[in-house]
Amino acid sequence: MKLIRWGGILTFIILISLITGFWFFFADDLLQHAIESSGSDAAEAEVSIADLDISFIPLGIEIKKLEVANAKSPMRNSLEFDRAVAHMDFLKLLQGQVIIESLAVEGLRFDTQRMRASTWTKKIPEPAREVASDSMFSIPDIQIQLPEVNDVLLKEDLVTTKMSKQLQSDYAQQMLHLEAAFNRIPNADKFKNYEDRVKAATTGKVTSLDNFKQRKHELDTVHDAVRADQQALKDARQQLTTSKELLSADMKALKAAPGDDVSNLKNKYKLDESNAANISRLLFGEQAGGWTKTGLYYYNKLKPVLESDKKEKHVRLKGRYVHFHSDHPSPDFLLKDAHVDVELPFGHLSAQLQNLTHQMYITGKPATLTVRGVKLHNMKSFAIDGVFNHIRPGQGKDTISFKLEDMLMQDLQLVKSEKLPITITRSNINVAGLLTIEKTLSLHTEALFNPVSFSSHATTTLGNMFAEAFNGISHFNISADVNSDFKKVDFKIRSDMDDQIKQSLKQQWDARVAAFQQKIKDRLDAEEQKVRGRIETEVAKLDQKKLELENKLKQTDDLLRAKVDDFKEQKQQQLEQKKDAAIDKLKNRLKR
Repeated sequence: MKLIRWGGILTFIILISLITGFWFFFADDLLQHAIESSGSDAAEAEVSIADLDISFIPLGIEIKKLEVANAKSPMRNSLEFDRAVAHMDFLKLLQGQVIIESLAVEGLRFDTQRMRASTWTKKIPEPAREVASDSMFSIPDIQIQLPEVNDVLLKEDLVTTKMSKQLQSDYAQQMLHLEAAFNRIPNADKFKNYEDRVKAATTGKVTSLDNFKQRKHELDTVHDAVRADQQALKDARQQLTTSKELLSADMKALKAAPGDDVSNLKNKYKLDESNAANISRLLFGEQAGGWTKTGLYYYNKLKPVLESDKKEKHVRLKGRYVHFHSDHPSPDFLLKDAHVDVELPFGHLSAQLQNLTHQMYITGKPATLTVRGVKLHNMKSFAIDGVFNHIRPGQGKDTISFKLEDMLMQDLQLVKSEKLPITITRSNINVAGLLTIEKTLSLHTEALFNPVSFSSHATTTLGNMFAEAFNGISHFNISADVNSDFKKVDFKIRSDMDDQIKQSLKQQWDARVAAFQQKIKDRLDAEEQKVRGRIETEVAKLDQKKLELENKLKQTDDLLRAKVDDFKEQKQQQLEQKKDAAIDKLKNRLKR
């Protein structure tokens, strides 16, 4: 009896040799093809690998020069890296578990140039393109322009014009009233006649009672005529006072009218600041919204790797690995430690990802992500810290905080519009934010641009005002909040830029309106002074006429005070005088 069956041993050795030889010569190519094929399907773009090597002790894979093409741009890569090395647990792999002990990726870059065009043939539906608007970052292209001064004077319902017409009308009417009133008052000749008749009636001796009566009748006749003329003088004086008060009020209103018109025009040509209500959202909303959608897209791709239910769905007639109870259970997939070197325009990022699995309820550890900036230029620091906790299925919580300090940004074009291009020529930026994902997504971000300089120009009045407003900004902050249920996104942006733009627009517009108002006021002042000045001169003459009237009224008073001495009284006085003379004569005789 033979203890050793050499034929069987030889057959075993040959089989092992064939398997080993096949593995040695073909495993690398087969795995490379599998990665390229499955990777292309997953990324929906061509995935190519320059070289792939498999090592056995320890079990590992080395990938050199992997490229993922951009499906929309055949000569660009979405990403590429120079080298990736992964080491796995061989025994766990035999049990159907992929436990990657370590992963190192070197030279990861994004949006790079390809040496050849992508040959990916799968059609990707084109997203609906939004019609680009050439207006000023979605602000209506308002052709705002102040009217010509002549047009305003002709077309506007101006108080100055009304008062000017009213003053001229009132002046003409009052002059007629005054003319009629002054036509009724006595002239100098009439007064001279009165004075002569009064003098004749009141001077000289009254020779008889008839002579007294005759004199008195004449004087009463003159007095009646004087009283009638005196009333005409008083009526003329009252008319003069009334006319002057009315015309003075009109002139005062006319003098104030240009100021009232300017105030009314200021309200009419007031700038609507609602166009500047949320400039920050118009400028940054589209980009930030795009970043948010991109982030959600990749998060949804990564989400299946982070979480899984305990109860797995089994498909009939399909084999599966059965895990028995173990004191040290392992998940089906686990990436214990990964280091990635990312090359970006501002320097290198060193990223470390640990404990990544979709069965965290087995490991009892959350996945963590740490990213730090290395050899940065034009930036002080860059940091990302993330914790992905799905230990309790269905109650996962992911938090990612990020902070960027003192990054120099140059020539960032915010608006590509011919009517109003806006570019940040230079700025130092500080950004901090926190992303929380549970049942919903919540993101809060704060950014400070200080200092900042803009470059902008325009071809319209409003555009030039906006351009000057941007060029005058030296710093601003932005606060952004994103909330999403993974179906729709609610996006809010706030910034003190809005207030700065509104204030600048208001100052510019107020300056333009003030200059416009001054032109209007100068014209209105000239117009009202032309009308008011002429009438004011005529009204000033009324004071002289009033003085003349007062003198004439005084004359009438003097005329009315004149009277004829009573004849009896005159005779009695004569008797008394004769009596006194006789007594004086008698006294003189007695003294002798």
